[in-house]
Amino acid sequence: MSRAAQGLLAAAGLFAMVLLVASFALSGVVKLNLTASMPIGLYLLRPTSATHRGAVVIVCPPPEAQRIGVANGYLAPARGLMPGSRCSSGSAPLLKYAIAFAGDEIEISENGLFLNGRLIDTQTPARLDRRGRKLAPVPFGRYRLRIGQVWLYSPARYSWDSRYFGPARLSDVLGTASPLWTTSPVAPAPTWDRRNKPEP
Repeated sequence: MSRAAQGLLAAAGLFAMVLLVASFALSGVVKLNLTASMPIGLYLLRPTSATHRGAVVIVCPPPEAQRIGVANGYLAPARGLMPGSRCSSGSAPLLKYAIAFAGDEIEISENGLFLNGRLIDTQTPARLDRRGRKLAPVPFGRYRLRIGQVWLYSPARYSWDSRYFGPARLSDVLGTASPLWTTSPVAPAPTWDRRNKPEP
């Protein structure tokens, strides 16, 4: 294939992607994620109060987590997101997996993170952030989520999620985020499914 043909093909592909993103944008808000907590790429944000296990959500963390997150630079200022998506601190909401809800049990131990007895992640929470500042992860133990709570998670070691501030409120979930184009797959692990919950 000639260089001219390759250039034409690349231009056509780029034009098609622009049209695709524009068409999706008509039904929601397109966000570019550049953080390491979730796969880098474009996400379509849709406001909704309903979510499910394994969904990627946009959510405001608890007030104290917002304060620490803003002070340490874990949370960015809110810019250009969908209406009503600014957290009380003025920061942008988090982009995380919602992996546990009321009745689910989360366990954090030296062996990793467990959901309803199933191993989700072998990493233990970091004690220092990337700049060497102290972190205060949730203490090792078992946590049974109550009505109105959701556990937020990302596989990234330094992700500012429930491992560091505990469950968030479902009422602070602002919507869902669907990947349009990302550098790596955005797919929930099968162990997040309630069907894998051990029998009592």
